[in-house]
Amino acid sequence: MSDFLYSTSDIRAIESAHAKKKPKQSLMLLAGAAVAAFASKITKKKRGANILVLAGPGNNGGDAWVAAAALKKAGQRVTVLAPAEQKKADQVVRTASSTYRKANGNVVTKFPSDEKFDLIVDGLFGIGLRRAPEGIFAEVIRHANVNADLHHTPILAVDVPSGLCADTGISFGAAIQADYTLTFLGAKPGLHTADGVDFAGEIEVDGLGVDSTASEGQLLTRAVAALLIPQRRNNSHKGSFGNVGIIGGATGMVGAAVLAARAALHMGPGKVFLGLAAKVAPDFDPINPEIMFRIAQELVADETMTSMAIGMGLGIDKPASRLLADRAALLGASGLVPVQAHSRALKQPQMTVFVGGKNLTHLLPLPLPLPLPLPLAACRLPLAGCRLLVAGCWLLVATFQLPVDDGQNFSPREGRHQSCQHQPCRAIQRQVVLAAEDPSNRVALG
Repeated sequence: MSDFLYSTSDIRAIESAHAKKKPKQSLMLLAGAAVAAFASKITKKKRGANILVLAGPGNNGGDAWVAAAALKKAGQRVTVLAPAEQKKADQVVRTASSTYRKANGNVVTKFPSDEKFDLIVDGLFGIGLRRAPEGIFAEVIRHANVNADLHHTPILAVDVPSGLCADTGISFGAAIQADYTLTFLGAKPGLHTADGVDFAGEIEVDGLGVDSTASEGQLLTRAVAALLIPQRRNNSHKGSFGNVGIIGGATGMVGAAVLAARAALHMGPGKVFLGLAAKVAPDFDPINPEIMFRIAQELVADETMTSMAIGMGLGIDKPASRLLADRAALLGASGLVPVQAHSRALKQPQMTVFVGGKNLTHLLPLPLPLPLPLPLAACRLPLAGCRLLVAGCWLLVATFQLPVDDGQNFSPREGRHQSCQHQPCRAIQRQVVLAAEDPSNRVALG
């Protein structure tokens, strides 16, 4: 499976480019055939398998009709549930539907609740969905989920589970609980974030033989994360790889900061310092005793830190406000909460990255909307050279190129200083460690 992630607009661009390059080749025909082949794989090529195909009114429904015709031809018992006719069906859909019906294919408009199926194929809605399914479509989704649970029937989602946003992974409302998702041309961020993690099931990517360029986004896997960790020379020591400061851990939440420090330790810095905000706190970590504990107020002002993260388990009380006012730093899903709650404590309503003693400003406006409208909103910010990364684990690592605010008026929209419209601003590159403590806060940055 490719690690690259493609937004809806990326996929549309790929489809458009392919249509110009090979106008006679139907992607819908290829996708439908792929669905039929994958469905046969799930049913272990059992001849006469009882398969229910949910066909929606759009292109996703077109894929479903093509798959239904192919499965019928292969000798399977197929029922197509079409809650609504396709208003703008292209020739491929009309041909597939006609072929299926002429072969005495069964078509219904209401869910056959009492019947047990070997497989349910979800082709109701795809990546174009932008609101909650309503009416008969919402009912079909609920019936499909209940029927699958009752009879232990697997569900195969076509491209993306119906009801799920392909870009953000947020469920609009009723959504298909798929066991498998066969997605086309490239993986979608929404299959790996938010509700998508629970709704997509096992994900299979089929490129349909189409050339897809590398995208701005990439799934964070162990192999990808390993590439972000600098390799150490033999003739080196801990002073060669910089200092990381972790500040957080208010009373009752010390563990969050300790976990962040442990995670940072594994990412390759020379030394990791931990400043805990709790009045009563441990002075060493028995699991990783190499982590050095400091007083939070002193660590936040320590300019020997190469990079710093503030917020893990920090809370939203007054001590948190004071720390943030001293050095508004970043990073950590929970760290966004105190920044939002105490944005008035900051001199300017913006998130600030503290690196090497200098404040490198812009990033995200405050207060931040929670949950964050990620993954794709952030990648439109002027972070030159930063790739979209999605958490597949509890740790996120991103390499940012951050504009240096040297006192001139920096324009985030244009990515350059307004005083020099023709020269891009100077940049500093740093590695940033993001600790995500809650799976619902899995973040994608770009």
